[in-house]
Amino acid sequence: MNRPYASRALSCGIKFQCLLWVLCALGPAVAETLLDPSPPKTAASLTGWVHDNSATAGGVRIETRVFIPANHKVLRGLIVSSPGFGGDGRGFATQDRTKGIADNWGFAALGVKFPGSRIKYIYADQGSGRALLKSIRAHAASSGHLELGNAPLLLFGFSHGGAFSYSFTLWRPSRVIAFACNKSGYATTAATTAAARAVPGMFFFGENDEPSVRPRMTQILLANRSLGALWSLAVDWGVPHAPGTANNLIFPFFDEAIKLRVPQGVAPISGPVSLTELSELSGYLGENMSFGSSSVAVASYETFGGDKGKASWFPSAVIANKWHECVSRHRGCPD
Repeated sequence: MNRPYASRALSCGIKFQCLLWVLCALGPAVAETLLDPSPPKTAASLTGWVHDNSATAGGVRIETRVFIPANHKVLRGLIVSSPGFGGDGRGFATQDRTKGIADNWGFAALGVKFPGSRIKYIYADQGSGRALLKSIRAHAASSGHLELGNAPLLLFGFSHGGAFSYSFTLWRPSRVIAFACNKSGYATTAATTAAARAVPGMFFFGENDEPSVRPRMTQILLANRSLGALWSLAVDWGVPHAPGTANNLIFPFFDEAIKLRVPQGVAPISGPVSLTELSELSGYLGENMSFGSSSVAVASYETFGGDKGKASWFPSAVIANKWHECVSRHRGCPD
């Protein structure tokens, strides 16, 4: 008997002796495998490059943390999360769920903090947008993933962070795959361009939110859906002014947007990727005025019987059905 296995038998006690003798009979390699199995690959075990930096533009300072999954030599895009006022969203980059979706998509993940910038940072065209792009380019240089500097973006955030995600889309629509504005009473009501309205987007309000949030989210949605914006509105049941369960709809929505808008086999190595434009007519619609009802109407654009200019728009039946599940159940959006 080999010495390592003899010592194990002596130390483990009588009740394990038979098992160890069987393992030894199978041979050292088999015994080692059964005694010390490799853990299954999970999001928590994913490795990658994590780095912090900061940048300033237009008097607005940004601090960011990036996670770049080690499994991808070339990145396809970047998902950016921005927190509410005074918050620090940098931890998003290294959360287990974030690492898992970043690895699945072949994206990097970026968490944001806007220290001491007051409300100005929600307006991307006043400096915060340039600060974000400056920070991203610095991460690209530091990591050796130069394609990150041109990567198309998925933008989402809570409250002021949602307002920033929306205003960045208005400012640089060609750079954005999709966006989500989660419960903001301060999102800009500025006029939009056709290019911005062509970027798929979602707006949320909480059932028990601050008084200004639902009116502002609804106002933006209705003013732009009538112009053909590829946007939707959702209620987060039972939730006050908090992130709530919105991410359970946002992440599947982003997953679908990547499939439909980011060309396969194309990476932002030599320059920005030309994102695929979606047709309003190819999407699906949902009735906004009947939240909480099991009979919330959802149908293809062609067959929808309600007011199409006031209905929420979705890129596919998958997301339309997920939205229906979220807004009609009175219990928040299921994972």
